[in-house]
Amino acid sequence: MGGSLASTASFPVARAHLLLHHAKMDAIKMQIVSQIATLEHAIVQWANPSLGGEDPPTKAWFACDLQTALSFAAGYLVLVAIGLLMKSQDKGWKERAAAAAKKSKPTVAQKFTDQPVNYIAAIYNPLQVALCGYMMWVAICAAVRF
Repeated sequence: MGGSLASTASFPVARAHLLLHHAKMDAIKMQIVSQIATLEHAIVQWANPSLGGEDPPTKAWFACDLQTALSFAAGYLVLVAIGLLMKSQDKGWKERAAAAAKKSKPTVAQKFTDQPVNYIAAIYNPLQVALCGYMMWVAICAAVRF
């Protein structure tokens, strides 16, 4: 029972330490977010001085801020790092790659016959490129207009 009293008495101390740690982490997070917002504002004003210090019209749009862009980039880099780590653990990939290089490559017609999903890809990919080009054109027009 003496051990339970000691652990009960140390619980508020541990909780206070944990809350202090969270407060420090929140302060660091807020400082980083503030620095990112300052950098974002400076970049936007540099790229479009006609705003005159005001926020761009896209400020309230989803994923149109620097913090979100940096988060997406960091997430992507984490996925790349995980993939590299997984590949480094796979010792037989060089042998499989060499064996695949020695095989005869199928013709385009054979690929379409073997995997009918390629028909969908043949339609989807040009449409995706066209849609992306259209979105870039609209974004450039919006940037020039504002």
